[in-house]
Amino acid sequence: MKVFTVKQIQALKPKKEKFYVWEATGRRNIGSLGVCVYPSGTKTYLYRYSKGKVRRRIKLGQTHLVSLVDARTKVQEYSYKVSIGEDPLPQCNKIEASQASGTIEDMFSYYIEKMKADGKRSYNEVISAVERDVYVEIDKSIAANEVTSRQIAEILAKMIQRGAATGSNRLRSYLHAAFNTAIKHDNDPANLHNQMRFGLTQNPVTPVPRQNVEKVGERALSENELATLLKDIQATGFSPLTKFAILLCLYGGGQRPYEVINTRYSWIDIQAKTWTIPGTITKNKLELVIPMSKQLTALIEESRLFAWNSPFLICKRLDPGQPMHTSSIAQVLQRYCKRKGIEPFVPRDLRRTCKTLMTKHGIGTMETRNRLHNHALNDVSNKHYNKYDYFNEKLEIVCEWGNYLDSLVEKRV
Repeated sequence: MKVFTVKQIQALKPKKEKFYVWEATGRRNIGSLGVCVYPSGTKTYLYRYSKGKVRRRIKLGQTHLVSLVDARTKVQEYSYKVSIGEDPLPQCNKIEASQASGTIEDMFSYYIEKMKADGKRSYNEVISAVERDVYVEIDKSIAANEVTSRQIAEILAKMIQRGAATGSNRLRSYLHAAFNTAIKHDNDPANLHNQMRFGLTQNPVTPVPRQNVEKVGERALSENELATLLKDIQATGFSPLTKFAILLCLYGGGQRPYEVINTRYSWIDIQAKTWTIPGTITKNKLELVIPMSKQLTALIEESRLFAWNSPFLICKRLDPGQPMHTSSIAQVLQRYCKRKGIEPFVPRDLRRTCKTLMTKHGIGTMETRNRLHNHALNDVSNKHYNKYDYFNEKLEIVCEWGNYLDSLVEKRV
């Protein structure tokens, strides 16, 4: 193509693979201006020149951020250096340019693998969000260090426009964490000689603000609402496994729904009356041993009748080899609240309900309740010196709490 015009650049249409278009100025050995067009439609100005037998490229910026005039001015500056025998790319930048080959696909792959290694259980949500909302706007083959704050804002803006403001905050968190992980990757001495580098000097997500649409959870069921739920859960509207998932969260003293659902039956010792949740699935990575009351033991034994020999305590109905998804419980509770005409609540609100009513009725102390709920106690004393397991104190809470829940049911009968 001869000398570029703005209209010619705007008219360049993306293809299945990225491609380059270069100006044909007729002048040799001084380099030329070009445009790289990605499948997503993103276009980037480049300067191409040769140093000896080595052909090099310098990125000048994306066409919607850098004007053609500014790009040409930069090319003239670089061309002059090449004409007098200088290399426009400093030595340190040449090293970085040769190594900064990590695409955003590489970045997300690295981030997700690190999440898995760190035991972060939300990596599937990250994969889904990136596939659904990021790759449709930014080509996955684009270099991570070419992504701009404007592009991040545009992705989130489309989510907000379709009514997913809360989801946009979730995606922003994922993106911010992924870019931070890439920055740390390049600066980690352990990765110093890694061939893949991302070349990021700043996080493009940082300048993009969160949406002020989320409130800290405050919903806790009243005693009447809890009593009604315990009665209604035995009726229609709840599948057997969904019913047991909710009851195990409650009779377990307010355990996290994810940890209940992902419990393997082999982690339960009926004879010893213990339910062990390993640090591989707990939120704080600390093992939790839950003493089992008579009510909890009966629920677990009965739930096995509906688990189709699944290794999981609560499995998918059509795929017993996999645990039920927490969204299944959320959907059931959403429909329940709509049927009853009550203020909506979600699975994690059951945990808040247990904590609130235990405190109200003096069941356990604040410390023993926190031990049962596996809260991370990070003071020096508890973190390094206090190794007591609080088993008897937790057993006392679970038994007293189980009797309290039974009394609510009896009052409703």
